[in-house]
Amino acid sequence: MTRRPAAALLLALLSCAAPEVRVPNWTLVAERVWRSPTVPAAYALVDGDGAIVFGAPLGADLTELSYAGITAIEGAYLTHHHRDAAAGATAWAAAGVPARAPRASAPWITPEGVQRYWRAYLPASTPPLQAGVRERTFDAWEYLVLPEGLAAVDCVVEPGREFDWRGWTITPIATPGHTRGHVAYAARRKGAEKARPLVFSGDALAGNGTLWTPYTTDWDPATGDGLAAAAASLKTLAALDPEAVFPEHGEPLLEAPTAALSKAAEGVAEAAFLKSYGRYTKDRVGIPPAVRFLDRTQVGSDGRRPWTRLSDHLHFTGSTYAVSAARGEMWFIDPFGDLLAAQIIRAQTQRIGGDVDLVTITHAHGDHYGGLGSIPGRKGPDVWVMDQVAGVITDPAYRRSPHAHPRPVAVERVLADGERVAWRNYALSFRRLPGHCSHGSAIFTTIDGKRVVFAGDAFLHPDHDGGSGGWSGLNGGLPSDYAASADLILRAKPDWILASRGGPFEFVAEDWERRVAWGRAAAAACDRLSPSTDHRLDWNPGLLRVEPFLLRVSANSSASVDLVATNPLDRPQTLVVDLPGRGLLEDFRRTLVLGPQSTSRLNVPLKILESAVPGKHVFPLRVLAGDVERGDDAFFALDIADDR
Repeated sequence: MTRRPAAALLLALLSCAAPEVRVPNWTLVAERVWRSPTVPAAYALVDGDGAIVFGAPLGADLTELSYAGITAIEGAYLTHHHRDAAAGATAWAAAGVPARAPRASAPWITPEGVQRYWRAYLPASTPPLQAGVRERTFDAWEYLVLPEGLAAVDCVVEPGREFDWRGWTITPIATPGHTRGHVAYAARRKGAEKARPLVFSGDALAGNGTLWTPYTTDWDPATGDGLAAAAASLKTLAALDPEAVFPEHGEPLLEAPTAALSKAAEGVAEAAFLKSYGRYTKDRVGIPPAVRFLDRTQVGSDGRRPWTRLSDHLHFTGSTYAVSAARGEMWFIDPFGDLLAAQIIRAQTQRIGGDVDLVTITHAHGDHYGGLGSIPGRKGPDVWVMDQVAGVITDPAYRRSPHAHPRPVAVERVLADGERVAWRNYALSFRRLPGHCSHGSAIFTTIDGKRVVFAGDAFLHPDHDGGSGGWSGLNGGLPSDYAASADLILRAKPDWILASRGGPFEFVAEDWERRVAWGRAAAAACDRLSPSTDHRLDWNPGLLRVEPFLLRVSANSSASVDLVATNPLDRPQTLVVDLPGRGLLEDFRRTLVLGPQSTSRLNVPLKILESAVPGKHVFPLRVLAGDVERGDDAFFALDIADDR
């Protein structure tokens, strides 16, 4: 295919044009293909005086194409539901451009689907006094969802169902990974079916062969399913042997696009493989060290099984450990579920221990403290947790956190990293243990002569659930964190690892040396997929967060929130944060200056307008580093009371 450079075309237009004639601010990037100046980009495929457009970002002005002789925009086709790629469709549809999206994206595009999503996702403004362990908030592993649905978009695009346009055959191609319902579009001239297609790839990959917002491939907390799907999608596109590939983030792939797709697929597949420590130690290193479960029968149980006696004063059931003191008082670690009351009675009947005196929680996932409400006793036990856990569980509406329990927890003692305290006849040392999540913690102590660490879900036996609780951006746990946490335990050399969901097992030094190497290998693989080359920046959707995350307010009132920004890099950063108020709030723009490896907090006043409609409303933030928009999934919500 012959390509005419954009500069040559513009020169030709200017040389023969009258002074008042304008040129478009779109760029001709290949023959018949124009690219918008926005990030992300939209692409216009042109034939004669007509065009169809792929992608619908805000700010892409279709009227500018008229200056290139294009007088009819005959359709806009979305590749996925993310708000940066879809939000412009409403204005286009109002101007008479029919907008269509994948049918699989309907739950995050249609007004009823978006409303249903946010109703399920947002926590209760007033958390219930009683809630079961499965009644969690923040449990939807989807990203960059529109604050409101797009009524003007028809979700009718089906992968494999071709359509014709002005002598072209357009084929939607299922390319899940970046989202579950993502599609790309392959365009061929009719009568030239054997010709290499033009592929409009959305965010299946970025222009430099990386993944834009790679955290969106975290389809769940633990598995590599999203990454595996993304790798398969890239292989599907490579099998087309395209003439050119046009991603929505980054420059078009005009030279050797098939090789670029294949190379990207290999990198994504490697990251998917490294989601599992079990695969790494067995299939990559080989001959795993022999690690013994202390009781395999409890692994994966829900707390119905009788207590297992691990030593004289240490017992275990489901995901909960019980430690008895010299005088019989009990300390519970991670009180799991509604069955706990019966297990406490059973423990007392069996003389395992007496009243529950202390509860500690390793991390702020609801299944690890949902049983607190079932612990009997007039006063209840003291709750001791580390500071990052307390920041979530004391007010579930304050900080966005996956799997937080909707019921707030009163905490009697908040501990810092490295703090040492005593409970009865035990000395406890609390340490940060990120990896599975940003708020993970570990408790080191000695019980019946055994040096033990209560590790929550961070590290599991290599034969159970991949050997870890999984790293994922939404949880704020990354492979580099796993490497550091594994090294912490390796240096401590405890006798037993007391994992919650995964059950207790012996410490074997070689196993932990492999875990450190696994975390570093996974971090390197993720760096290679990250547009900035640093996964700590690109794989975390919450580097900028808003606290409180949900506020209850009234129309014509004032409130305030804190913008909390974290810089994981070794160099300073300056961020610009924009809030479009959508006629409910006054817009604002703020600048945050961050030092290397630091966190900054800025209080921002909010003015809720008199015309604000009652109900829960979501407000995404736009985050720029310099003049480049980052991929943060930053937002907060207001519950506007109906006081009229």
